[in-house]
Amino acid sequence: MADSIRFDIKDLAGTRIPTTRIGGIPDVDDKFIWPRYGSDNRPLSFIAQFDCSDLGLEELPPSGILSFFYDLEDRPWHTDAGCRVFWFPDKEVLSPADVPNDLGPESTLPVLDVMFHEEEPPEEPLQMSKLLGVGDPIQDSVEEECAYMKRDGNPGAWRLLLQLDSIETDHFSLLFSDMGCIYFLIPEKDLISRRFDRAVLILQSC
Repeated sequence: MADSIRFDIKDLAGTRIPTTRIGGIPDVDDKFIWPRYGSDNRPLSFIAQFDCSDLGLEELPPSGILSFFYDLEDRPWHTDAGCRVFWFPDKEVLSPADVPNDLGPESTLPVLDVMFHEEEPPEEPLQMSKLLGVGDPIQDSVEEECAYMKRDGNPGAWRLLLQLDSIETDHFSLLFSDMGCIYFLIPEKDLISRRFDRAVLILQSC
């Protein structure tokens, strides 16, 4: 099994909504409560979901849906409350979520396709998005930033879940500051125990 997998993001071709995707409406179970953040209790934006059964990544669950949320309104640079990661073990019981009425169009992403790489990327890939592996920093090590943010002093205890580059397609653009990336990371012990709710987020840019 692979240690990590890179992907590109493309405009959706056709009308079929893929299970693994950027944006749209998340597939959730009947216990799901849309995550909120900030003094105004605003809803987080749904960023992406991945079908674990298609990934072949040893450190992730072999099945289920992994979903990522982030505060696109304020776009915090270091946060544990302004991001959320959910794992839904049984995708057969999932259905489209009820989108909060106060989630504005500026905080909603269109459905975009995820195209996984079958071979090693070039030394300087045009797209830096990937699942797992070691974070590709734009500034300092993202694992070291997590250790500093959480005051645990142990960068080696943190594992990258998702590294998402700024998105530019023919019909959509989403920039994280100045052509930056967002990184979802999680303590290794929580990755092993599937405590994805303990993920944090780092944003870096040029």
